[in-house]
Amino acid sequence: MKIGVVQLCSTPDIDKNIELFIKYLEEGFSNSVEMIFFPENLFYIGSSVMYRDTVKLIWSKIEPTLKDLGKYKMDIVIGSIPFIDGDNIYNRSFLFNKNGELESFYDKIHLFSLDDSDSTINETTYITAGNQLKSFKRGNFNFALSICYDLRFPELYRRHSQNGTNVILIPSAFTYQTGKKHWEILLKARAIENQSYVIAPNQVGNHYKSAISYGFSSIVEPDGVIYHLDDSQEGIIYGELDYQKIENFRDKLPALKNRKLF
Repeated sequence: MKIGVVQLCSTPDIDKNIELFIKYLEEGFSNSVEMIFFPENLFYIGSSVMYRDTVKLIWSKIEPTLKDLGKYKMDIVIGSIPFIDGDNIYNRSFLFNKNGELESFYDKIHLFSLDDSDSTINETTYITAGNQLKSFKRGNFNFALSICYDLRFPELYRRHSQNGTNVILIPSAFTYQTGKKHWEILLKARAIENQSYVIAPNQVGNHYKSAISYGFSSIVEPDGVIYHLDDSQEGIIYGELDYQKIENFRDKLPALKNRKLF
């Protein structure tokens, strides 16, 4: 299965972010990808002041584009868009199928907080945590949905693994200061310990003020071999998901079968 993993720099300019989204959809389509993956907070990264009004504005602008996704004839995973449900706002990932239909979604379970000399972030002040695991299937591939900070919680992916996952999706807006220390190590760990592919589209660069994302969007194979873009460029990394590669690695090193604690 040919895939495309997009790295870009979203900003407070929603219209510009929509243009980037369409640009990379068209590029993926022209390169015959079957599935394309976008990072977290695709259509807006900016101040959280009046965040509920901002969410309404985001959706008023993106709905025409989302209704027209079927023309690209590929599965599209939007890493996340804030979504209002009653009194709550969720950080929600969306899967649109080849017909442009919304097939599944996932609400981020683990909400990010950071307090250091560079920045203070606390998603719990405006986001409600999700509470359900979500996955979807394409042929022999079972995709686990997750978002960014979920990466730090291996028990989430072990639960998915027990349910048959062999591809883990981690769309992110991983900060530069934590990314340079932890991003690649954690991605490789999740791939190796679950003997699964990891697909991790990340935001990159300076979004506004001091908000900077790490980049290095990655495709990690089940044995930990990693392919990525660098920390300065927008673009797409292309790859192939090979089911036999998963099976061969699991046969040679049957770690999942050798587990003693469940």
